[in-house]
Amino acid sequence: MPRNTVRTWMTPHPITIHPSDSVLQAYALMKHHRIRRLPVLKDDHLIGIITINDVRSAAPMGNFSLLEHNEYLSGLRVEDVMTTNPLTIEASAHVSEAARLMMKHKFGGMPVTENDRLVGVISEADIFRRTIAEAWAPNDDQALMEGEEHITLLDGTEVQIRPITQEDAERLQASHERLSQETVYDRFMAFRKILPEAELRYLTGLDYDSHMALIATSKEKDEENIVGVARYILLDSEPGTAEFAIVISDPFQRRGLGSLLMQRLTAYAAAHNVKVFLGLTHNDNLRFLRFVQQLGLPVETKKKQGVWEVRLSLSGLQKPNIP
Repeated sequence: MPRNTVRTWMTPHPITIHPSDSVLQAYALMKHHRIRRLPVLKDDHLIGIITINDVRSAAPMGNFSLLEHNEYLSGLRVEDVMTTNPLTIEASAHVSEAARLMMKHKFGGMPVTENDRLVGVISEADIFRRTIAEAWAPNDDQALMEGEEHITLLDGTEVQIRPITQEDAERLQASHERLSQETVYDRFMAFRKILPEAELRYLTGLDYDSHMALIATSKEKDEENIVGVARYILLDSEPGTAEFAIVISDPFQRRGLGSLLMQRLTAYAAAHNVKVFLGLTHNDNLRFLRFVQQLGLPVETKKKQGVWEVRLSLSGLQKPNIP
């Protein structure tokens, strides 16, 4: 996979708005989705972009609450304040070109096009995520530069381990749909045929610090398929503690892949000051209990209302040099 293209690091399927919609509608969308810019589409063609600064400029004294209650300004349309013919970048361009353009023109994001069609947006935050993700510290210098690691399982199968990106959303959905019902239930403690789109965005749009996920992929007929995911998410309620989860595709279970992913995830977490991994699973998932006990880390288990709570101590792990 081309790791340094805009396509890999952009936010795909961006939220858009019509030029005839009100500025208040644009503000409400940006506020709800916690974003700072909206591409403006008319007849599926990109004609402009409206940013939170455009909305602020339209509000009296920059006060958003006054904008909401001003009778005249409440009828202001997006096309009245948007930037027309915005600068765009091709999805196939190198991500450094996006960074250069954003620095040169002093804006925080730009639309991404492919064959003159809007396919995403890329922002300063995306560039920052890319910088962190590609230094997740695999085992050798070349892997460090590429942000990925190629390994061979015990049976000779070759897989690649790398951080997940937003471009992996469709692969993650496809991987989930291939899981057996038992594996899905073990992972989510519920039966779920698909992952909702909002959840896919959350599971692939990480900051690689408080939320990190490593995936294992395998190629079949030149298609890259996700065959394993190991993830942690820091808990606000317990400083230094992160909830972790791991799922391995059924054909790849009992082949050493889960242990490899967890070794790398725990090393990364320890380097980012995570002290404890917390795992939750249902009462009958004895495979998970045996798995964590074989990781070689100090482990505590207890049952609460039919749910196993597993705590792994990462305090003794050697911290690699990860930025």
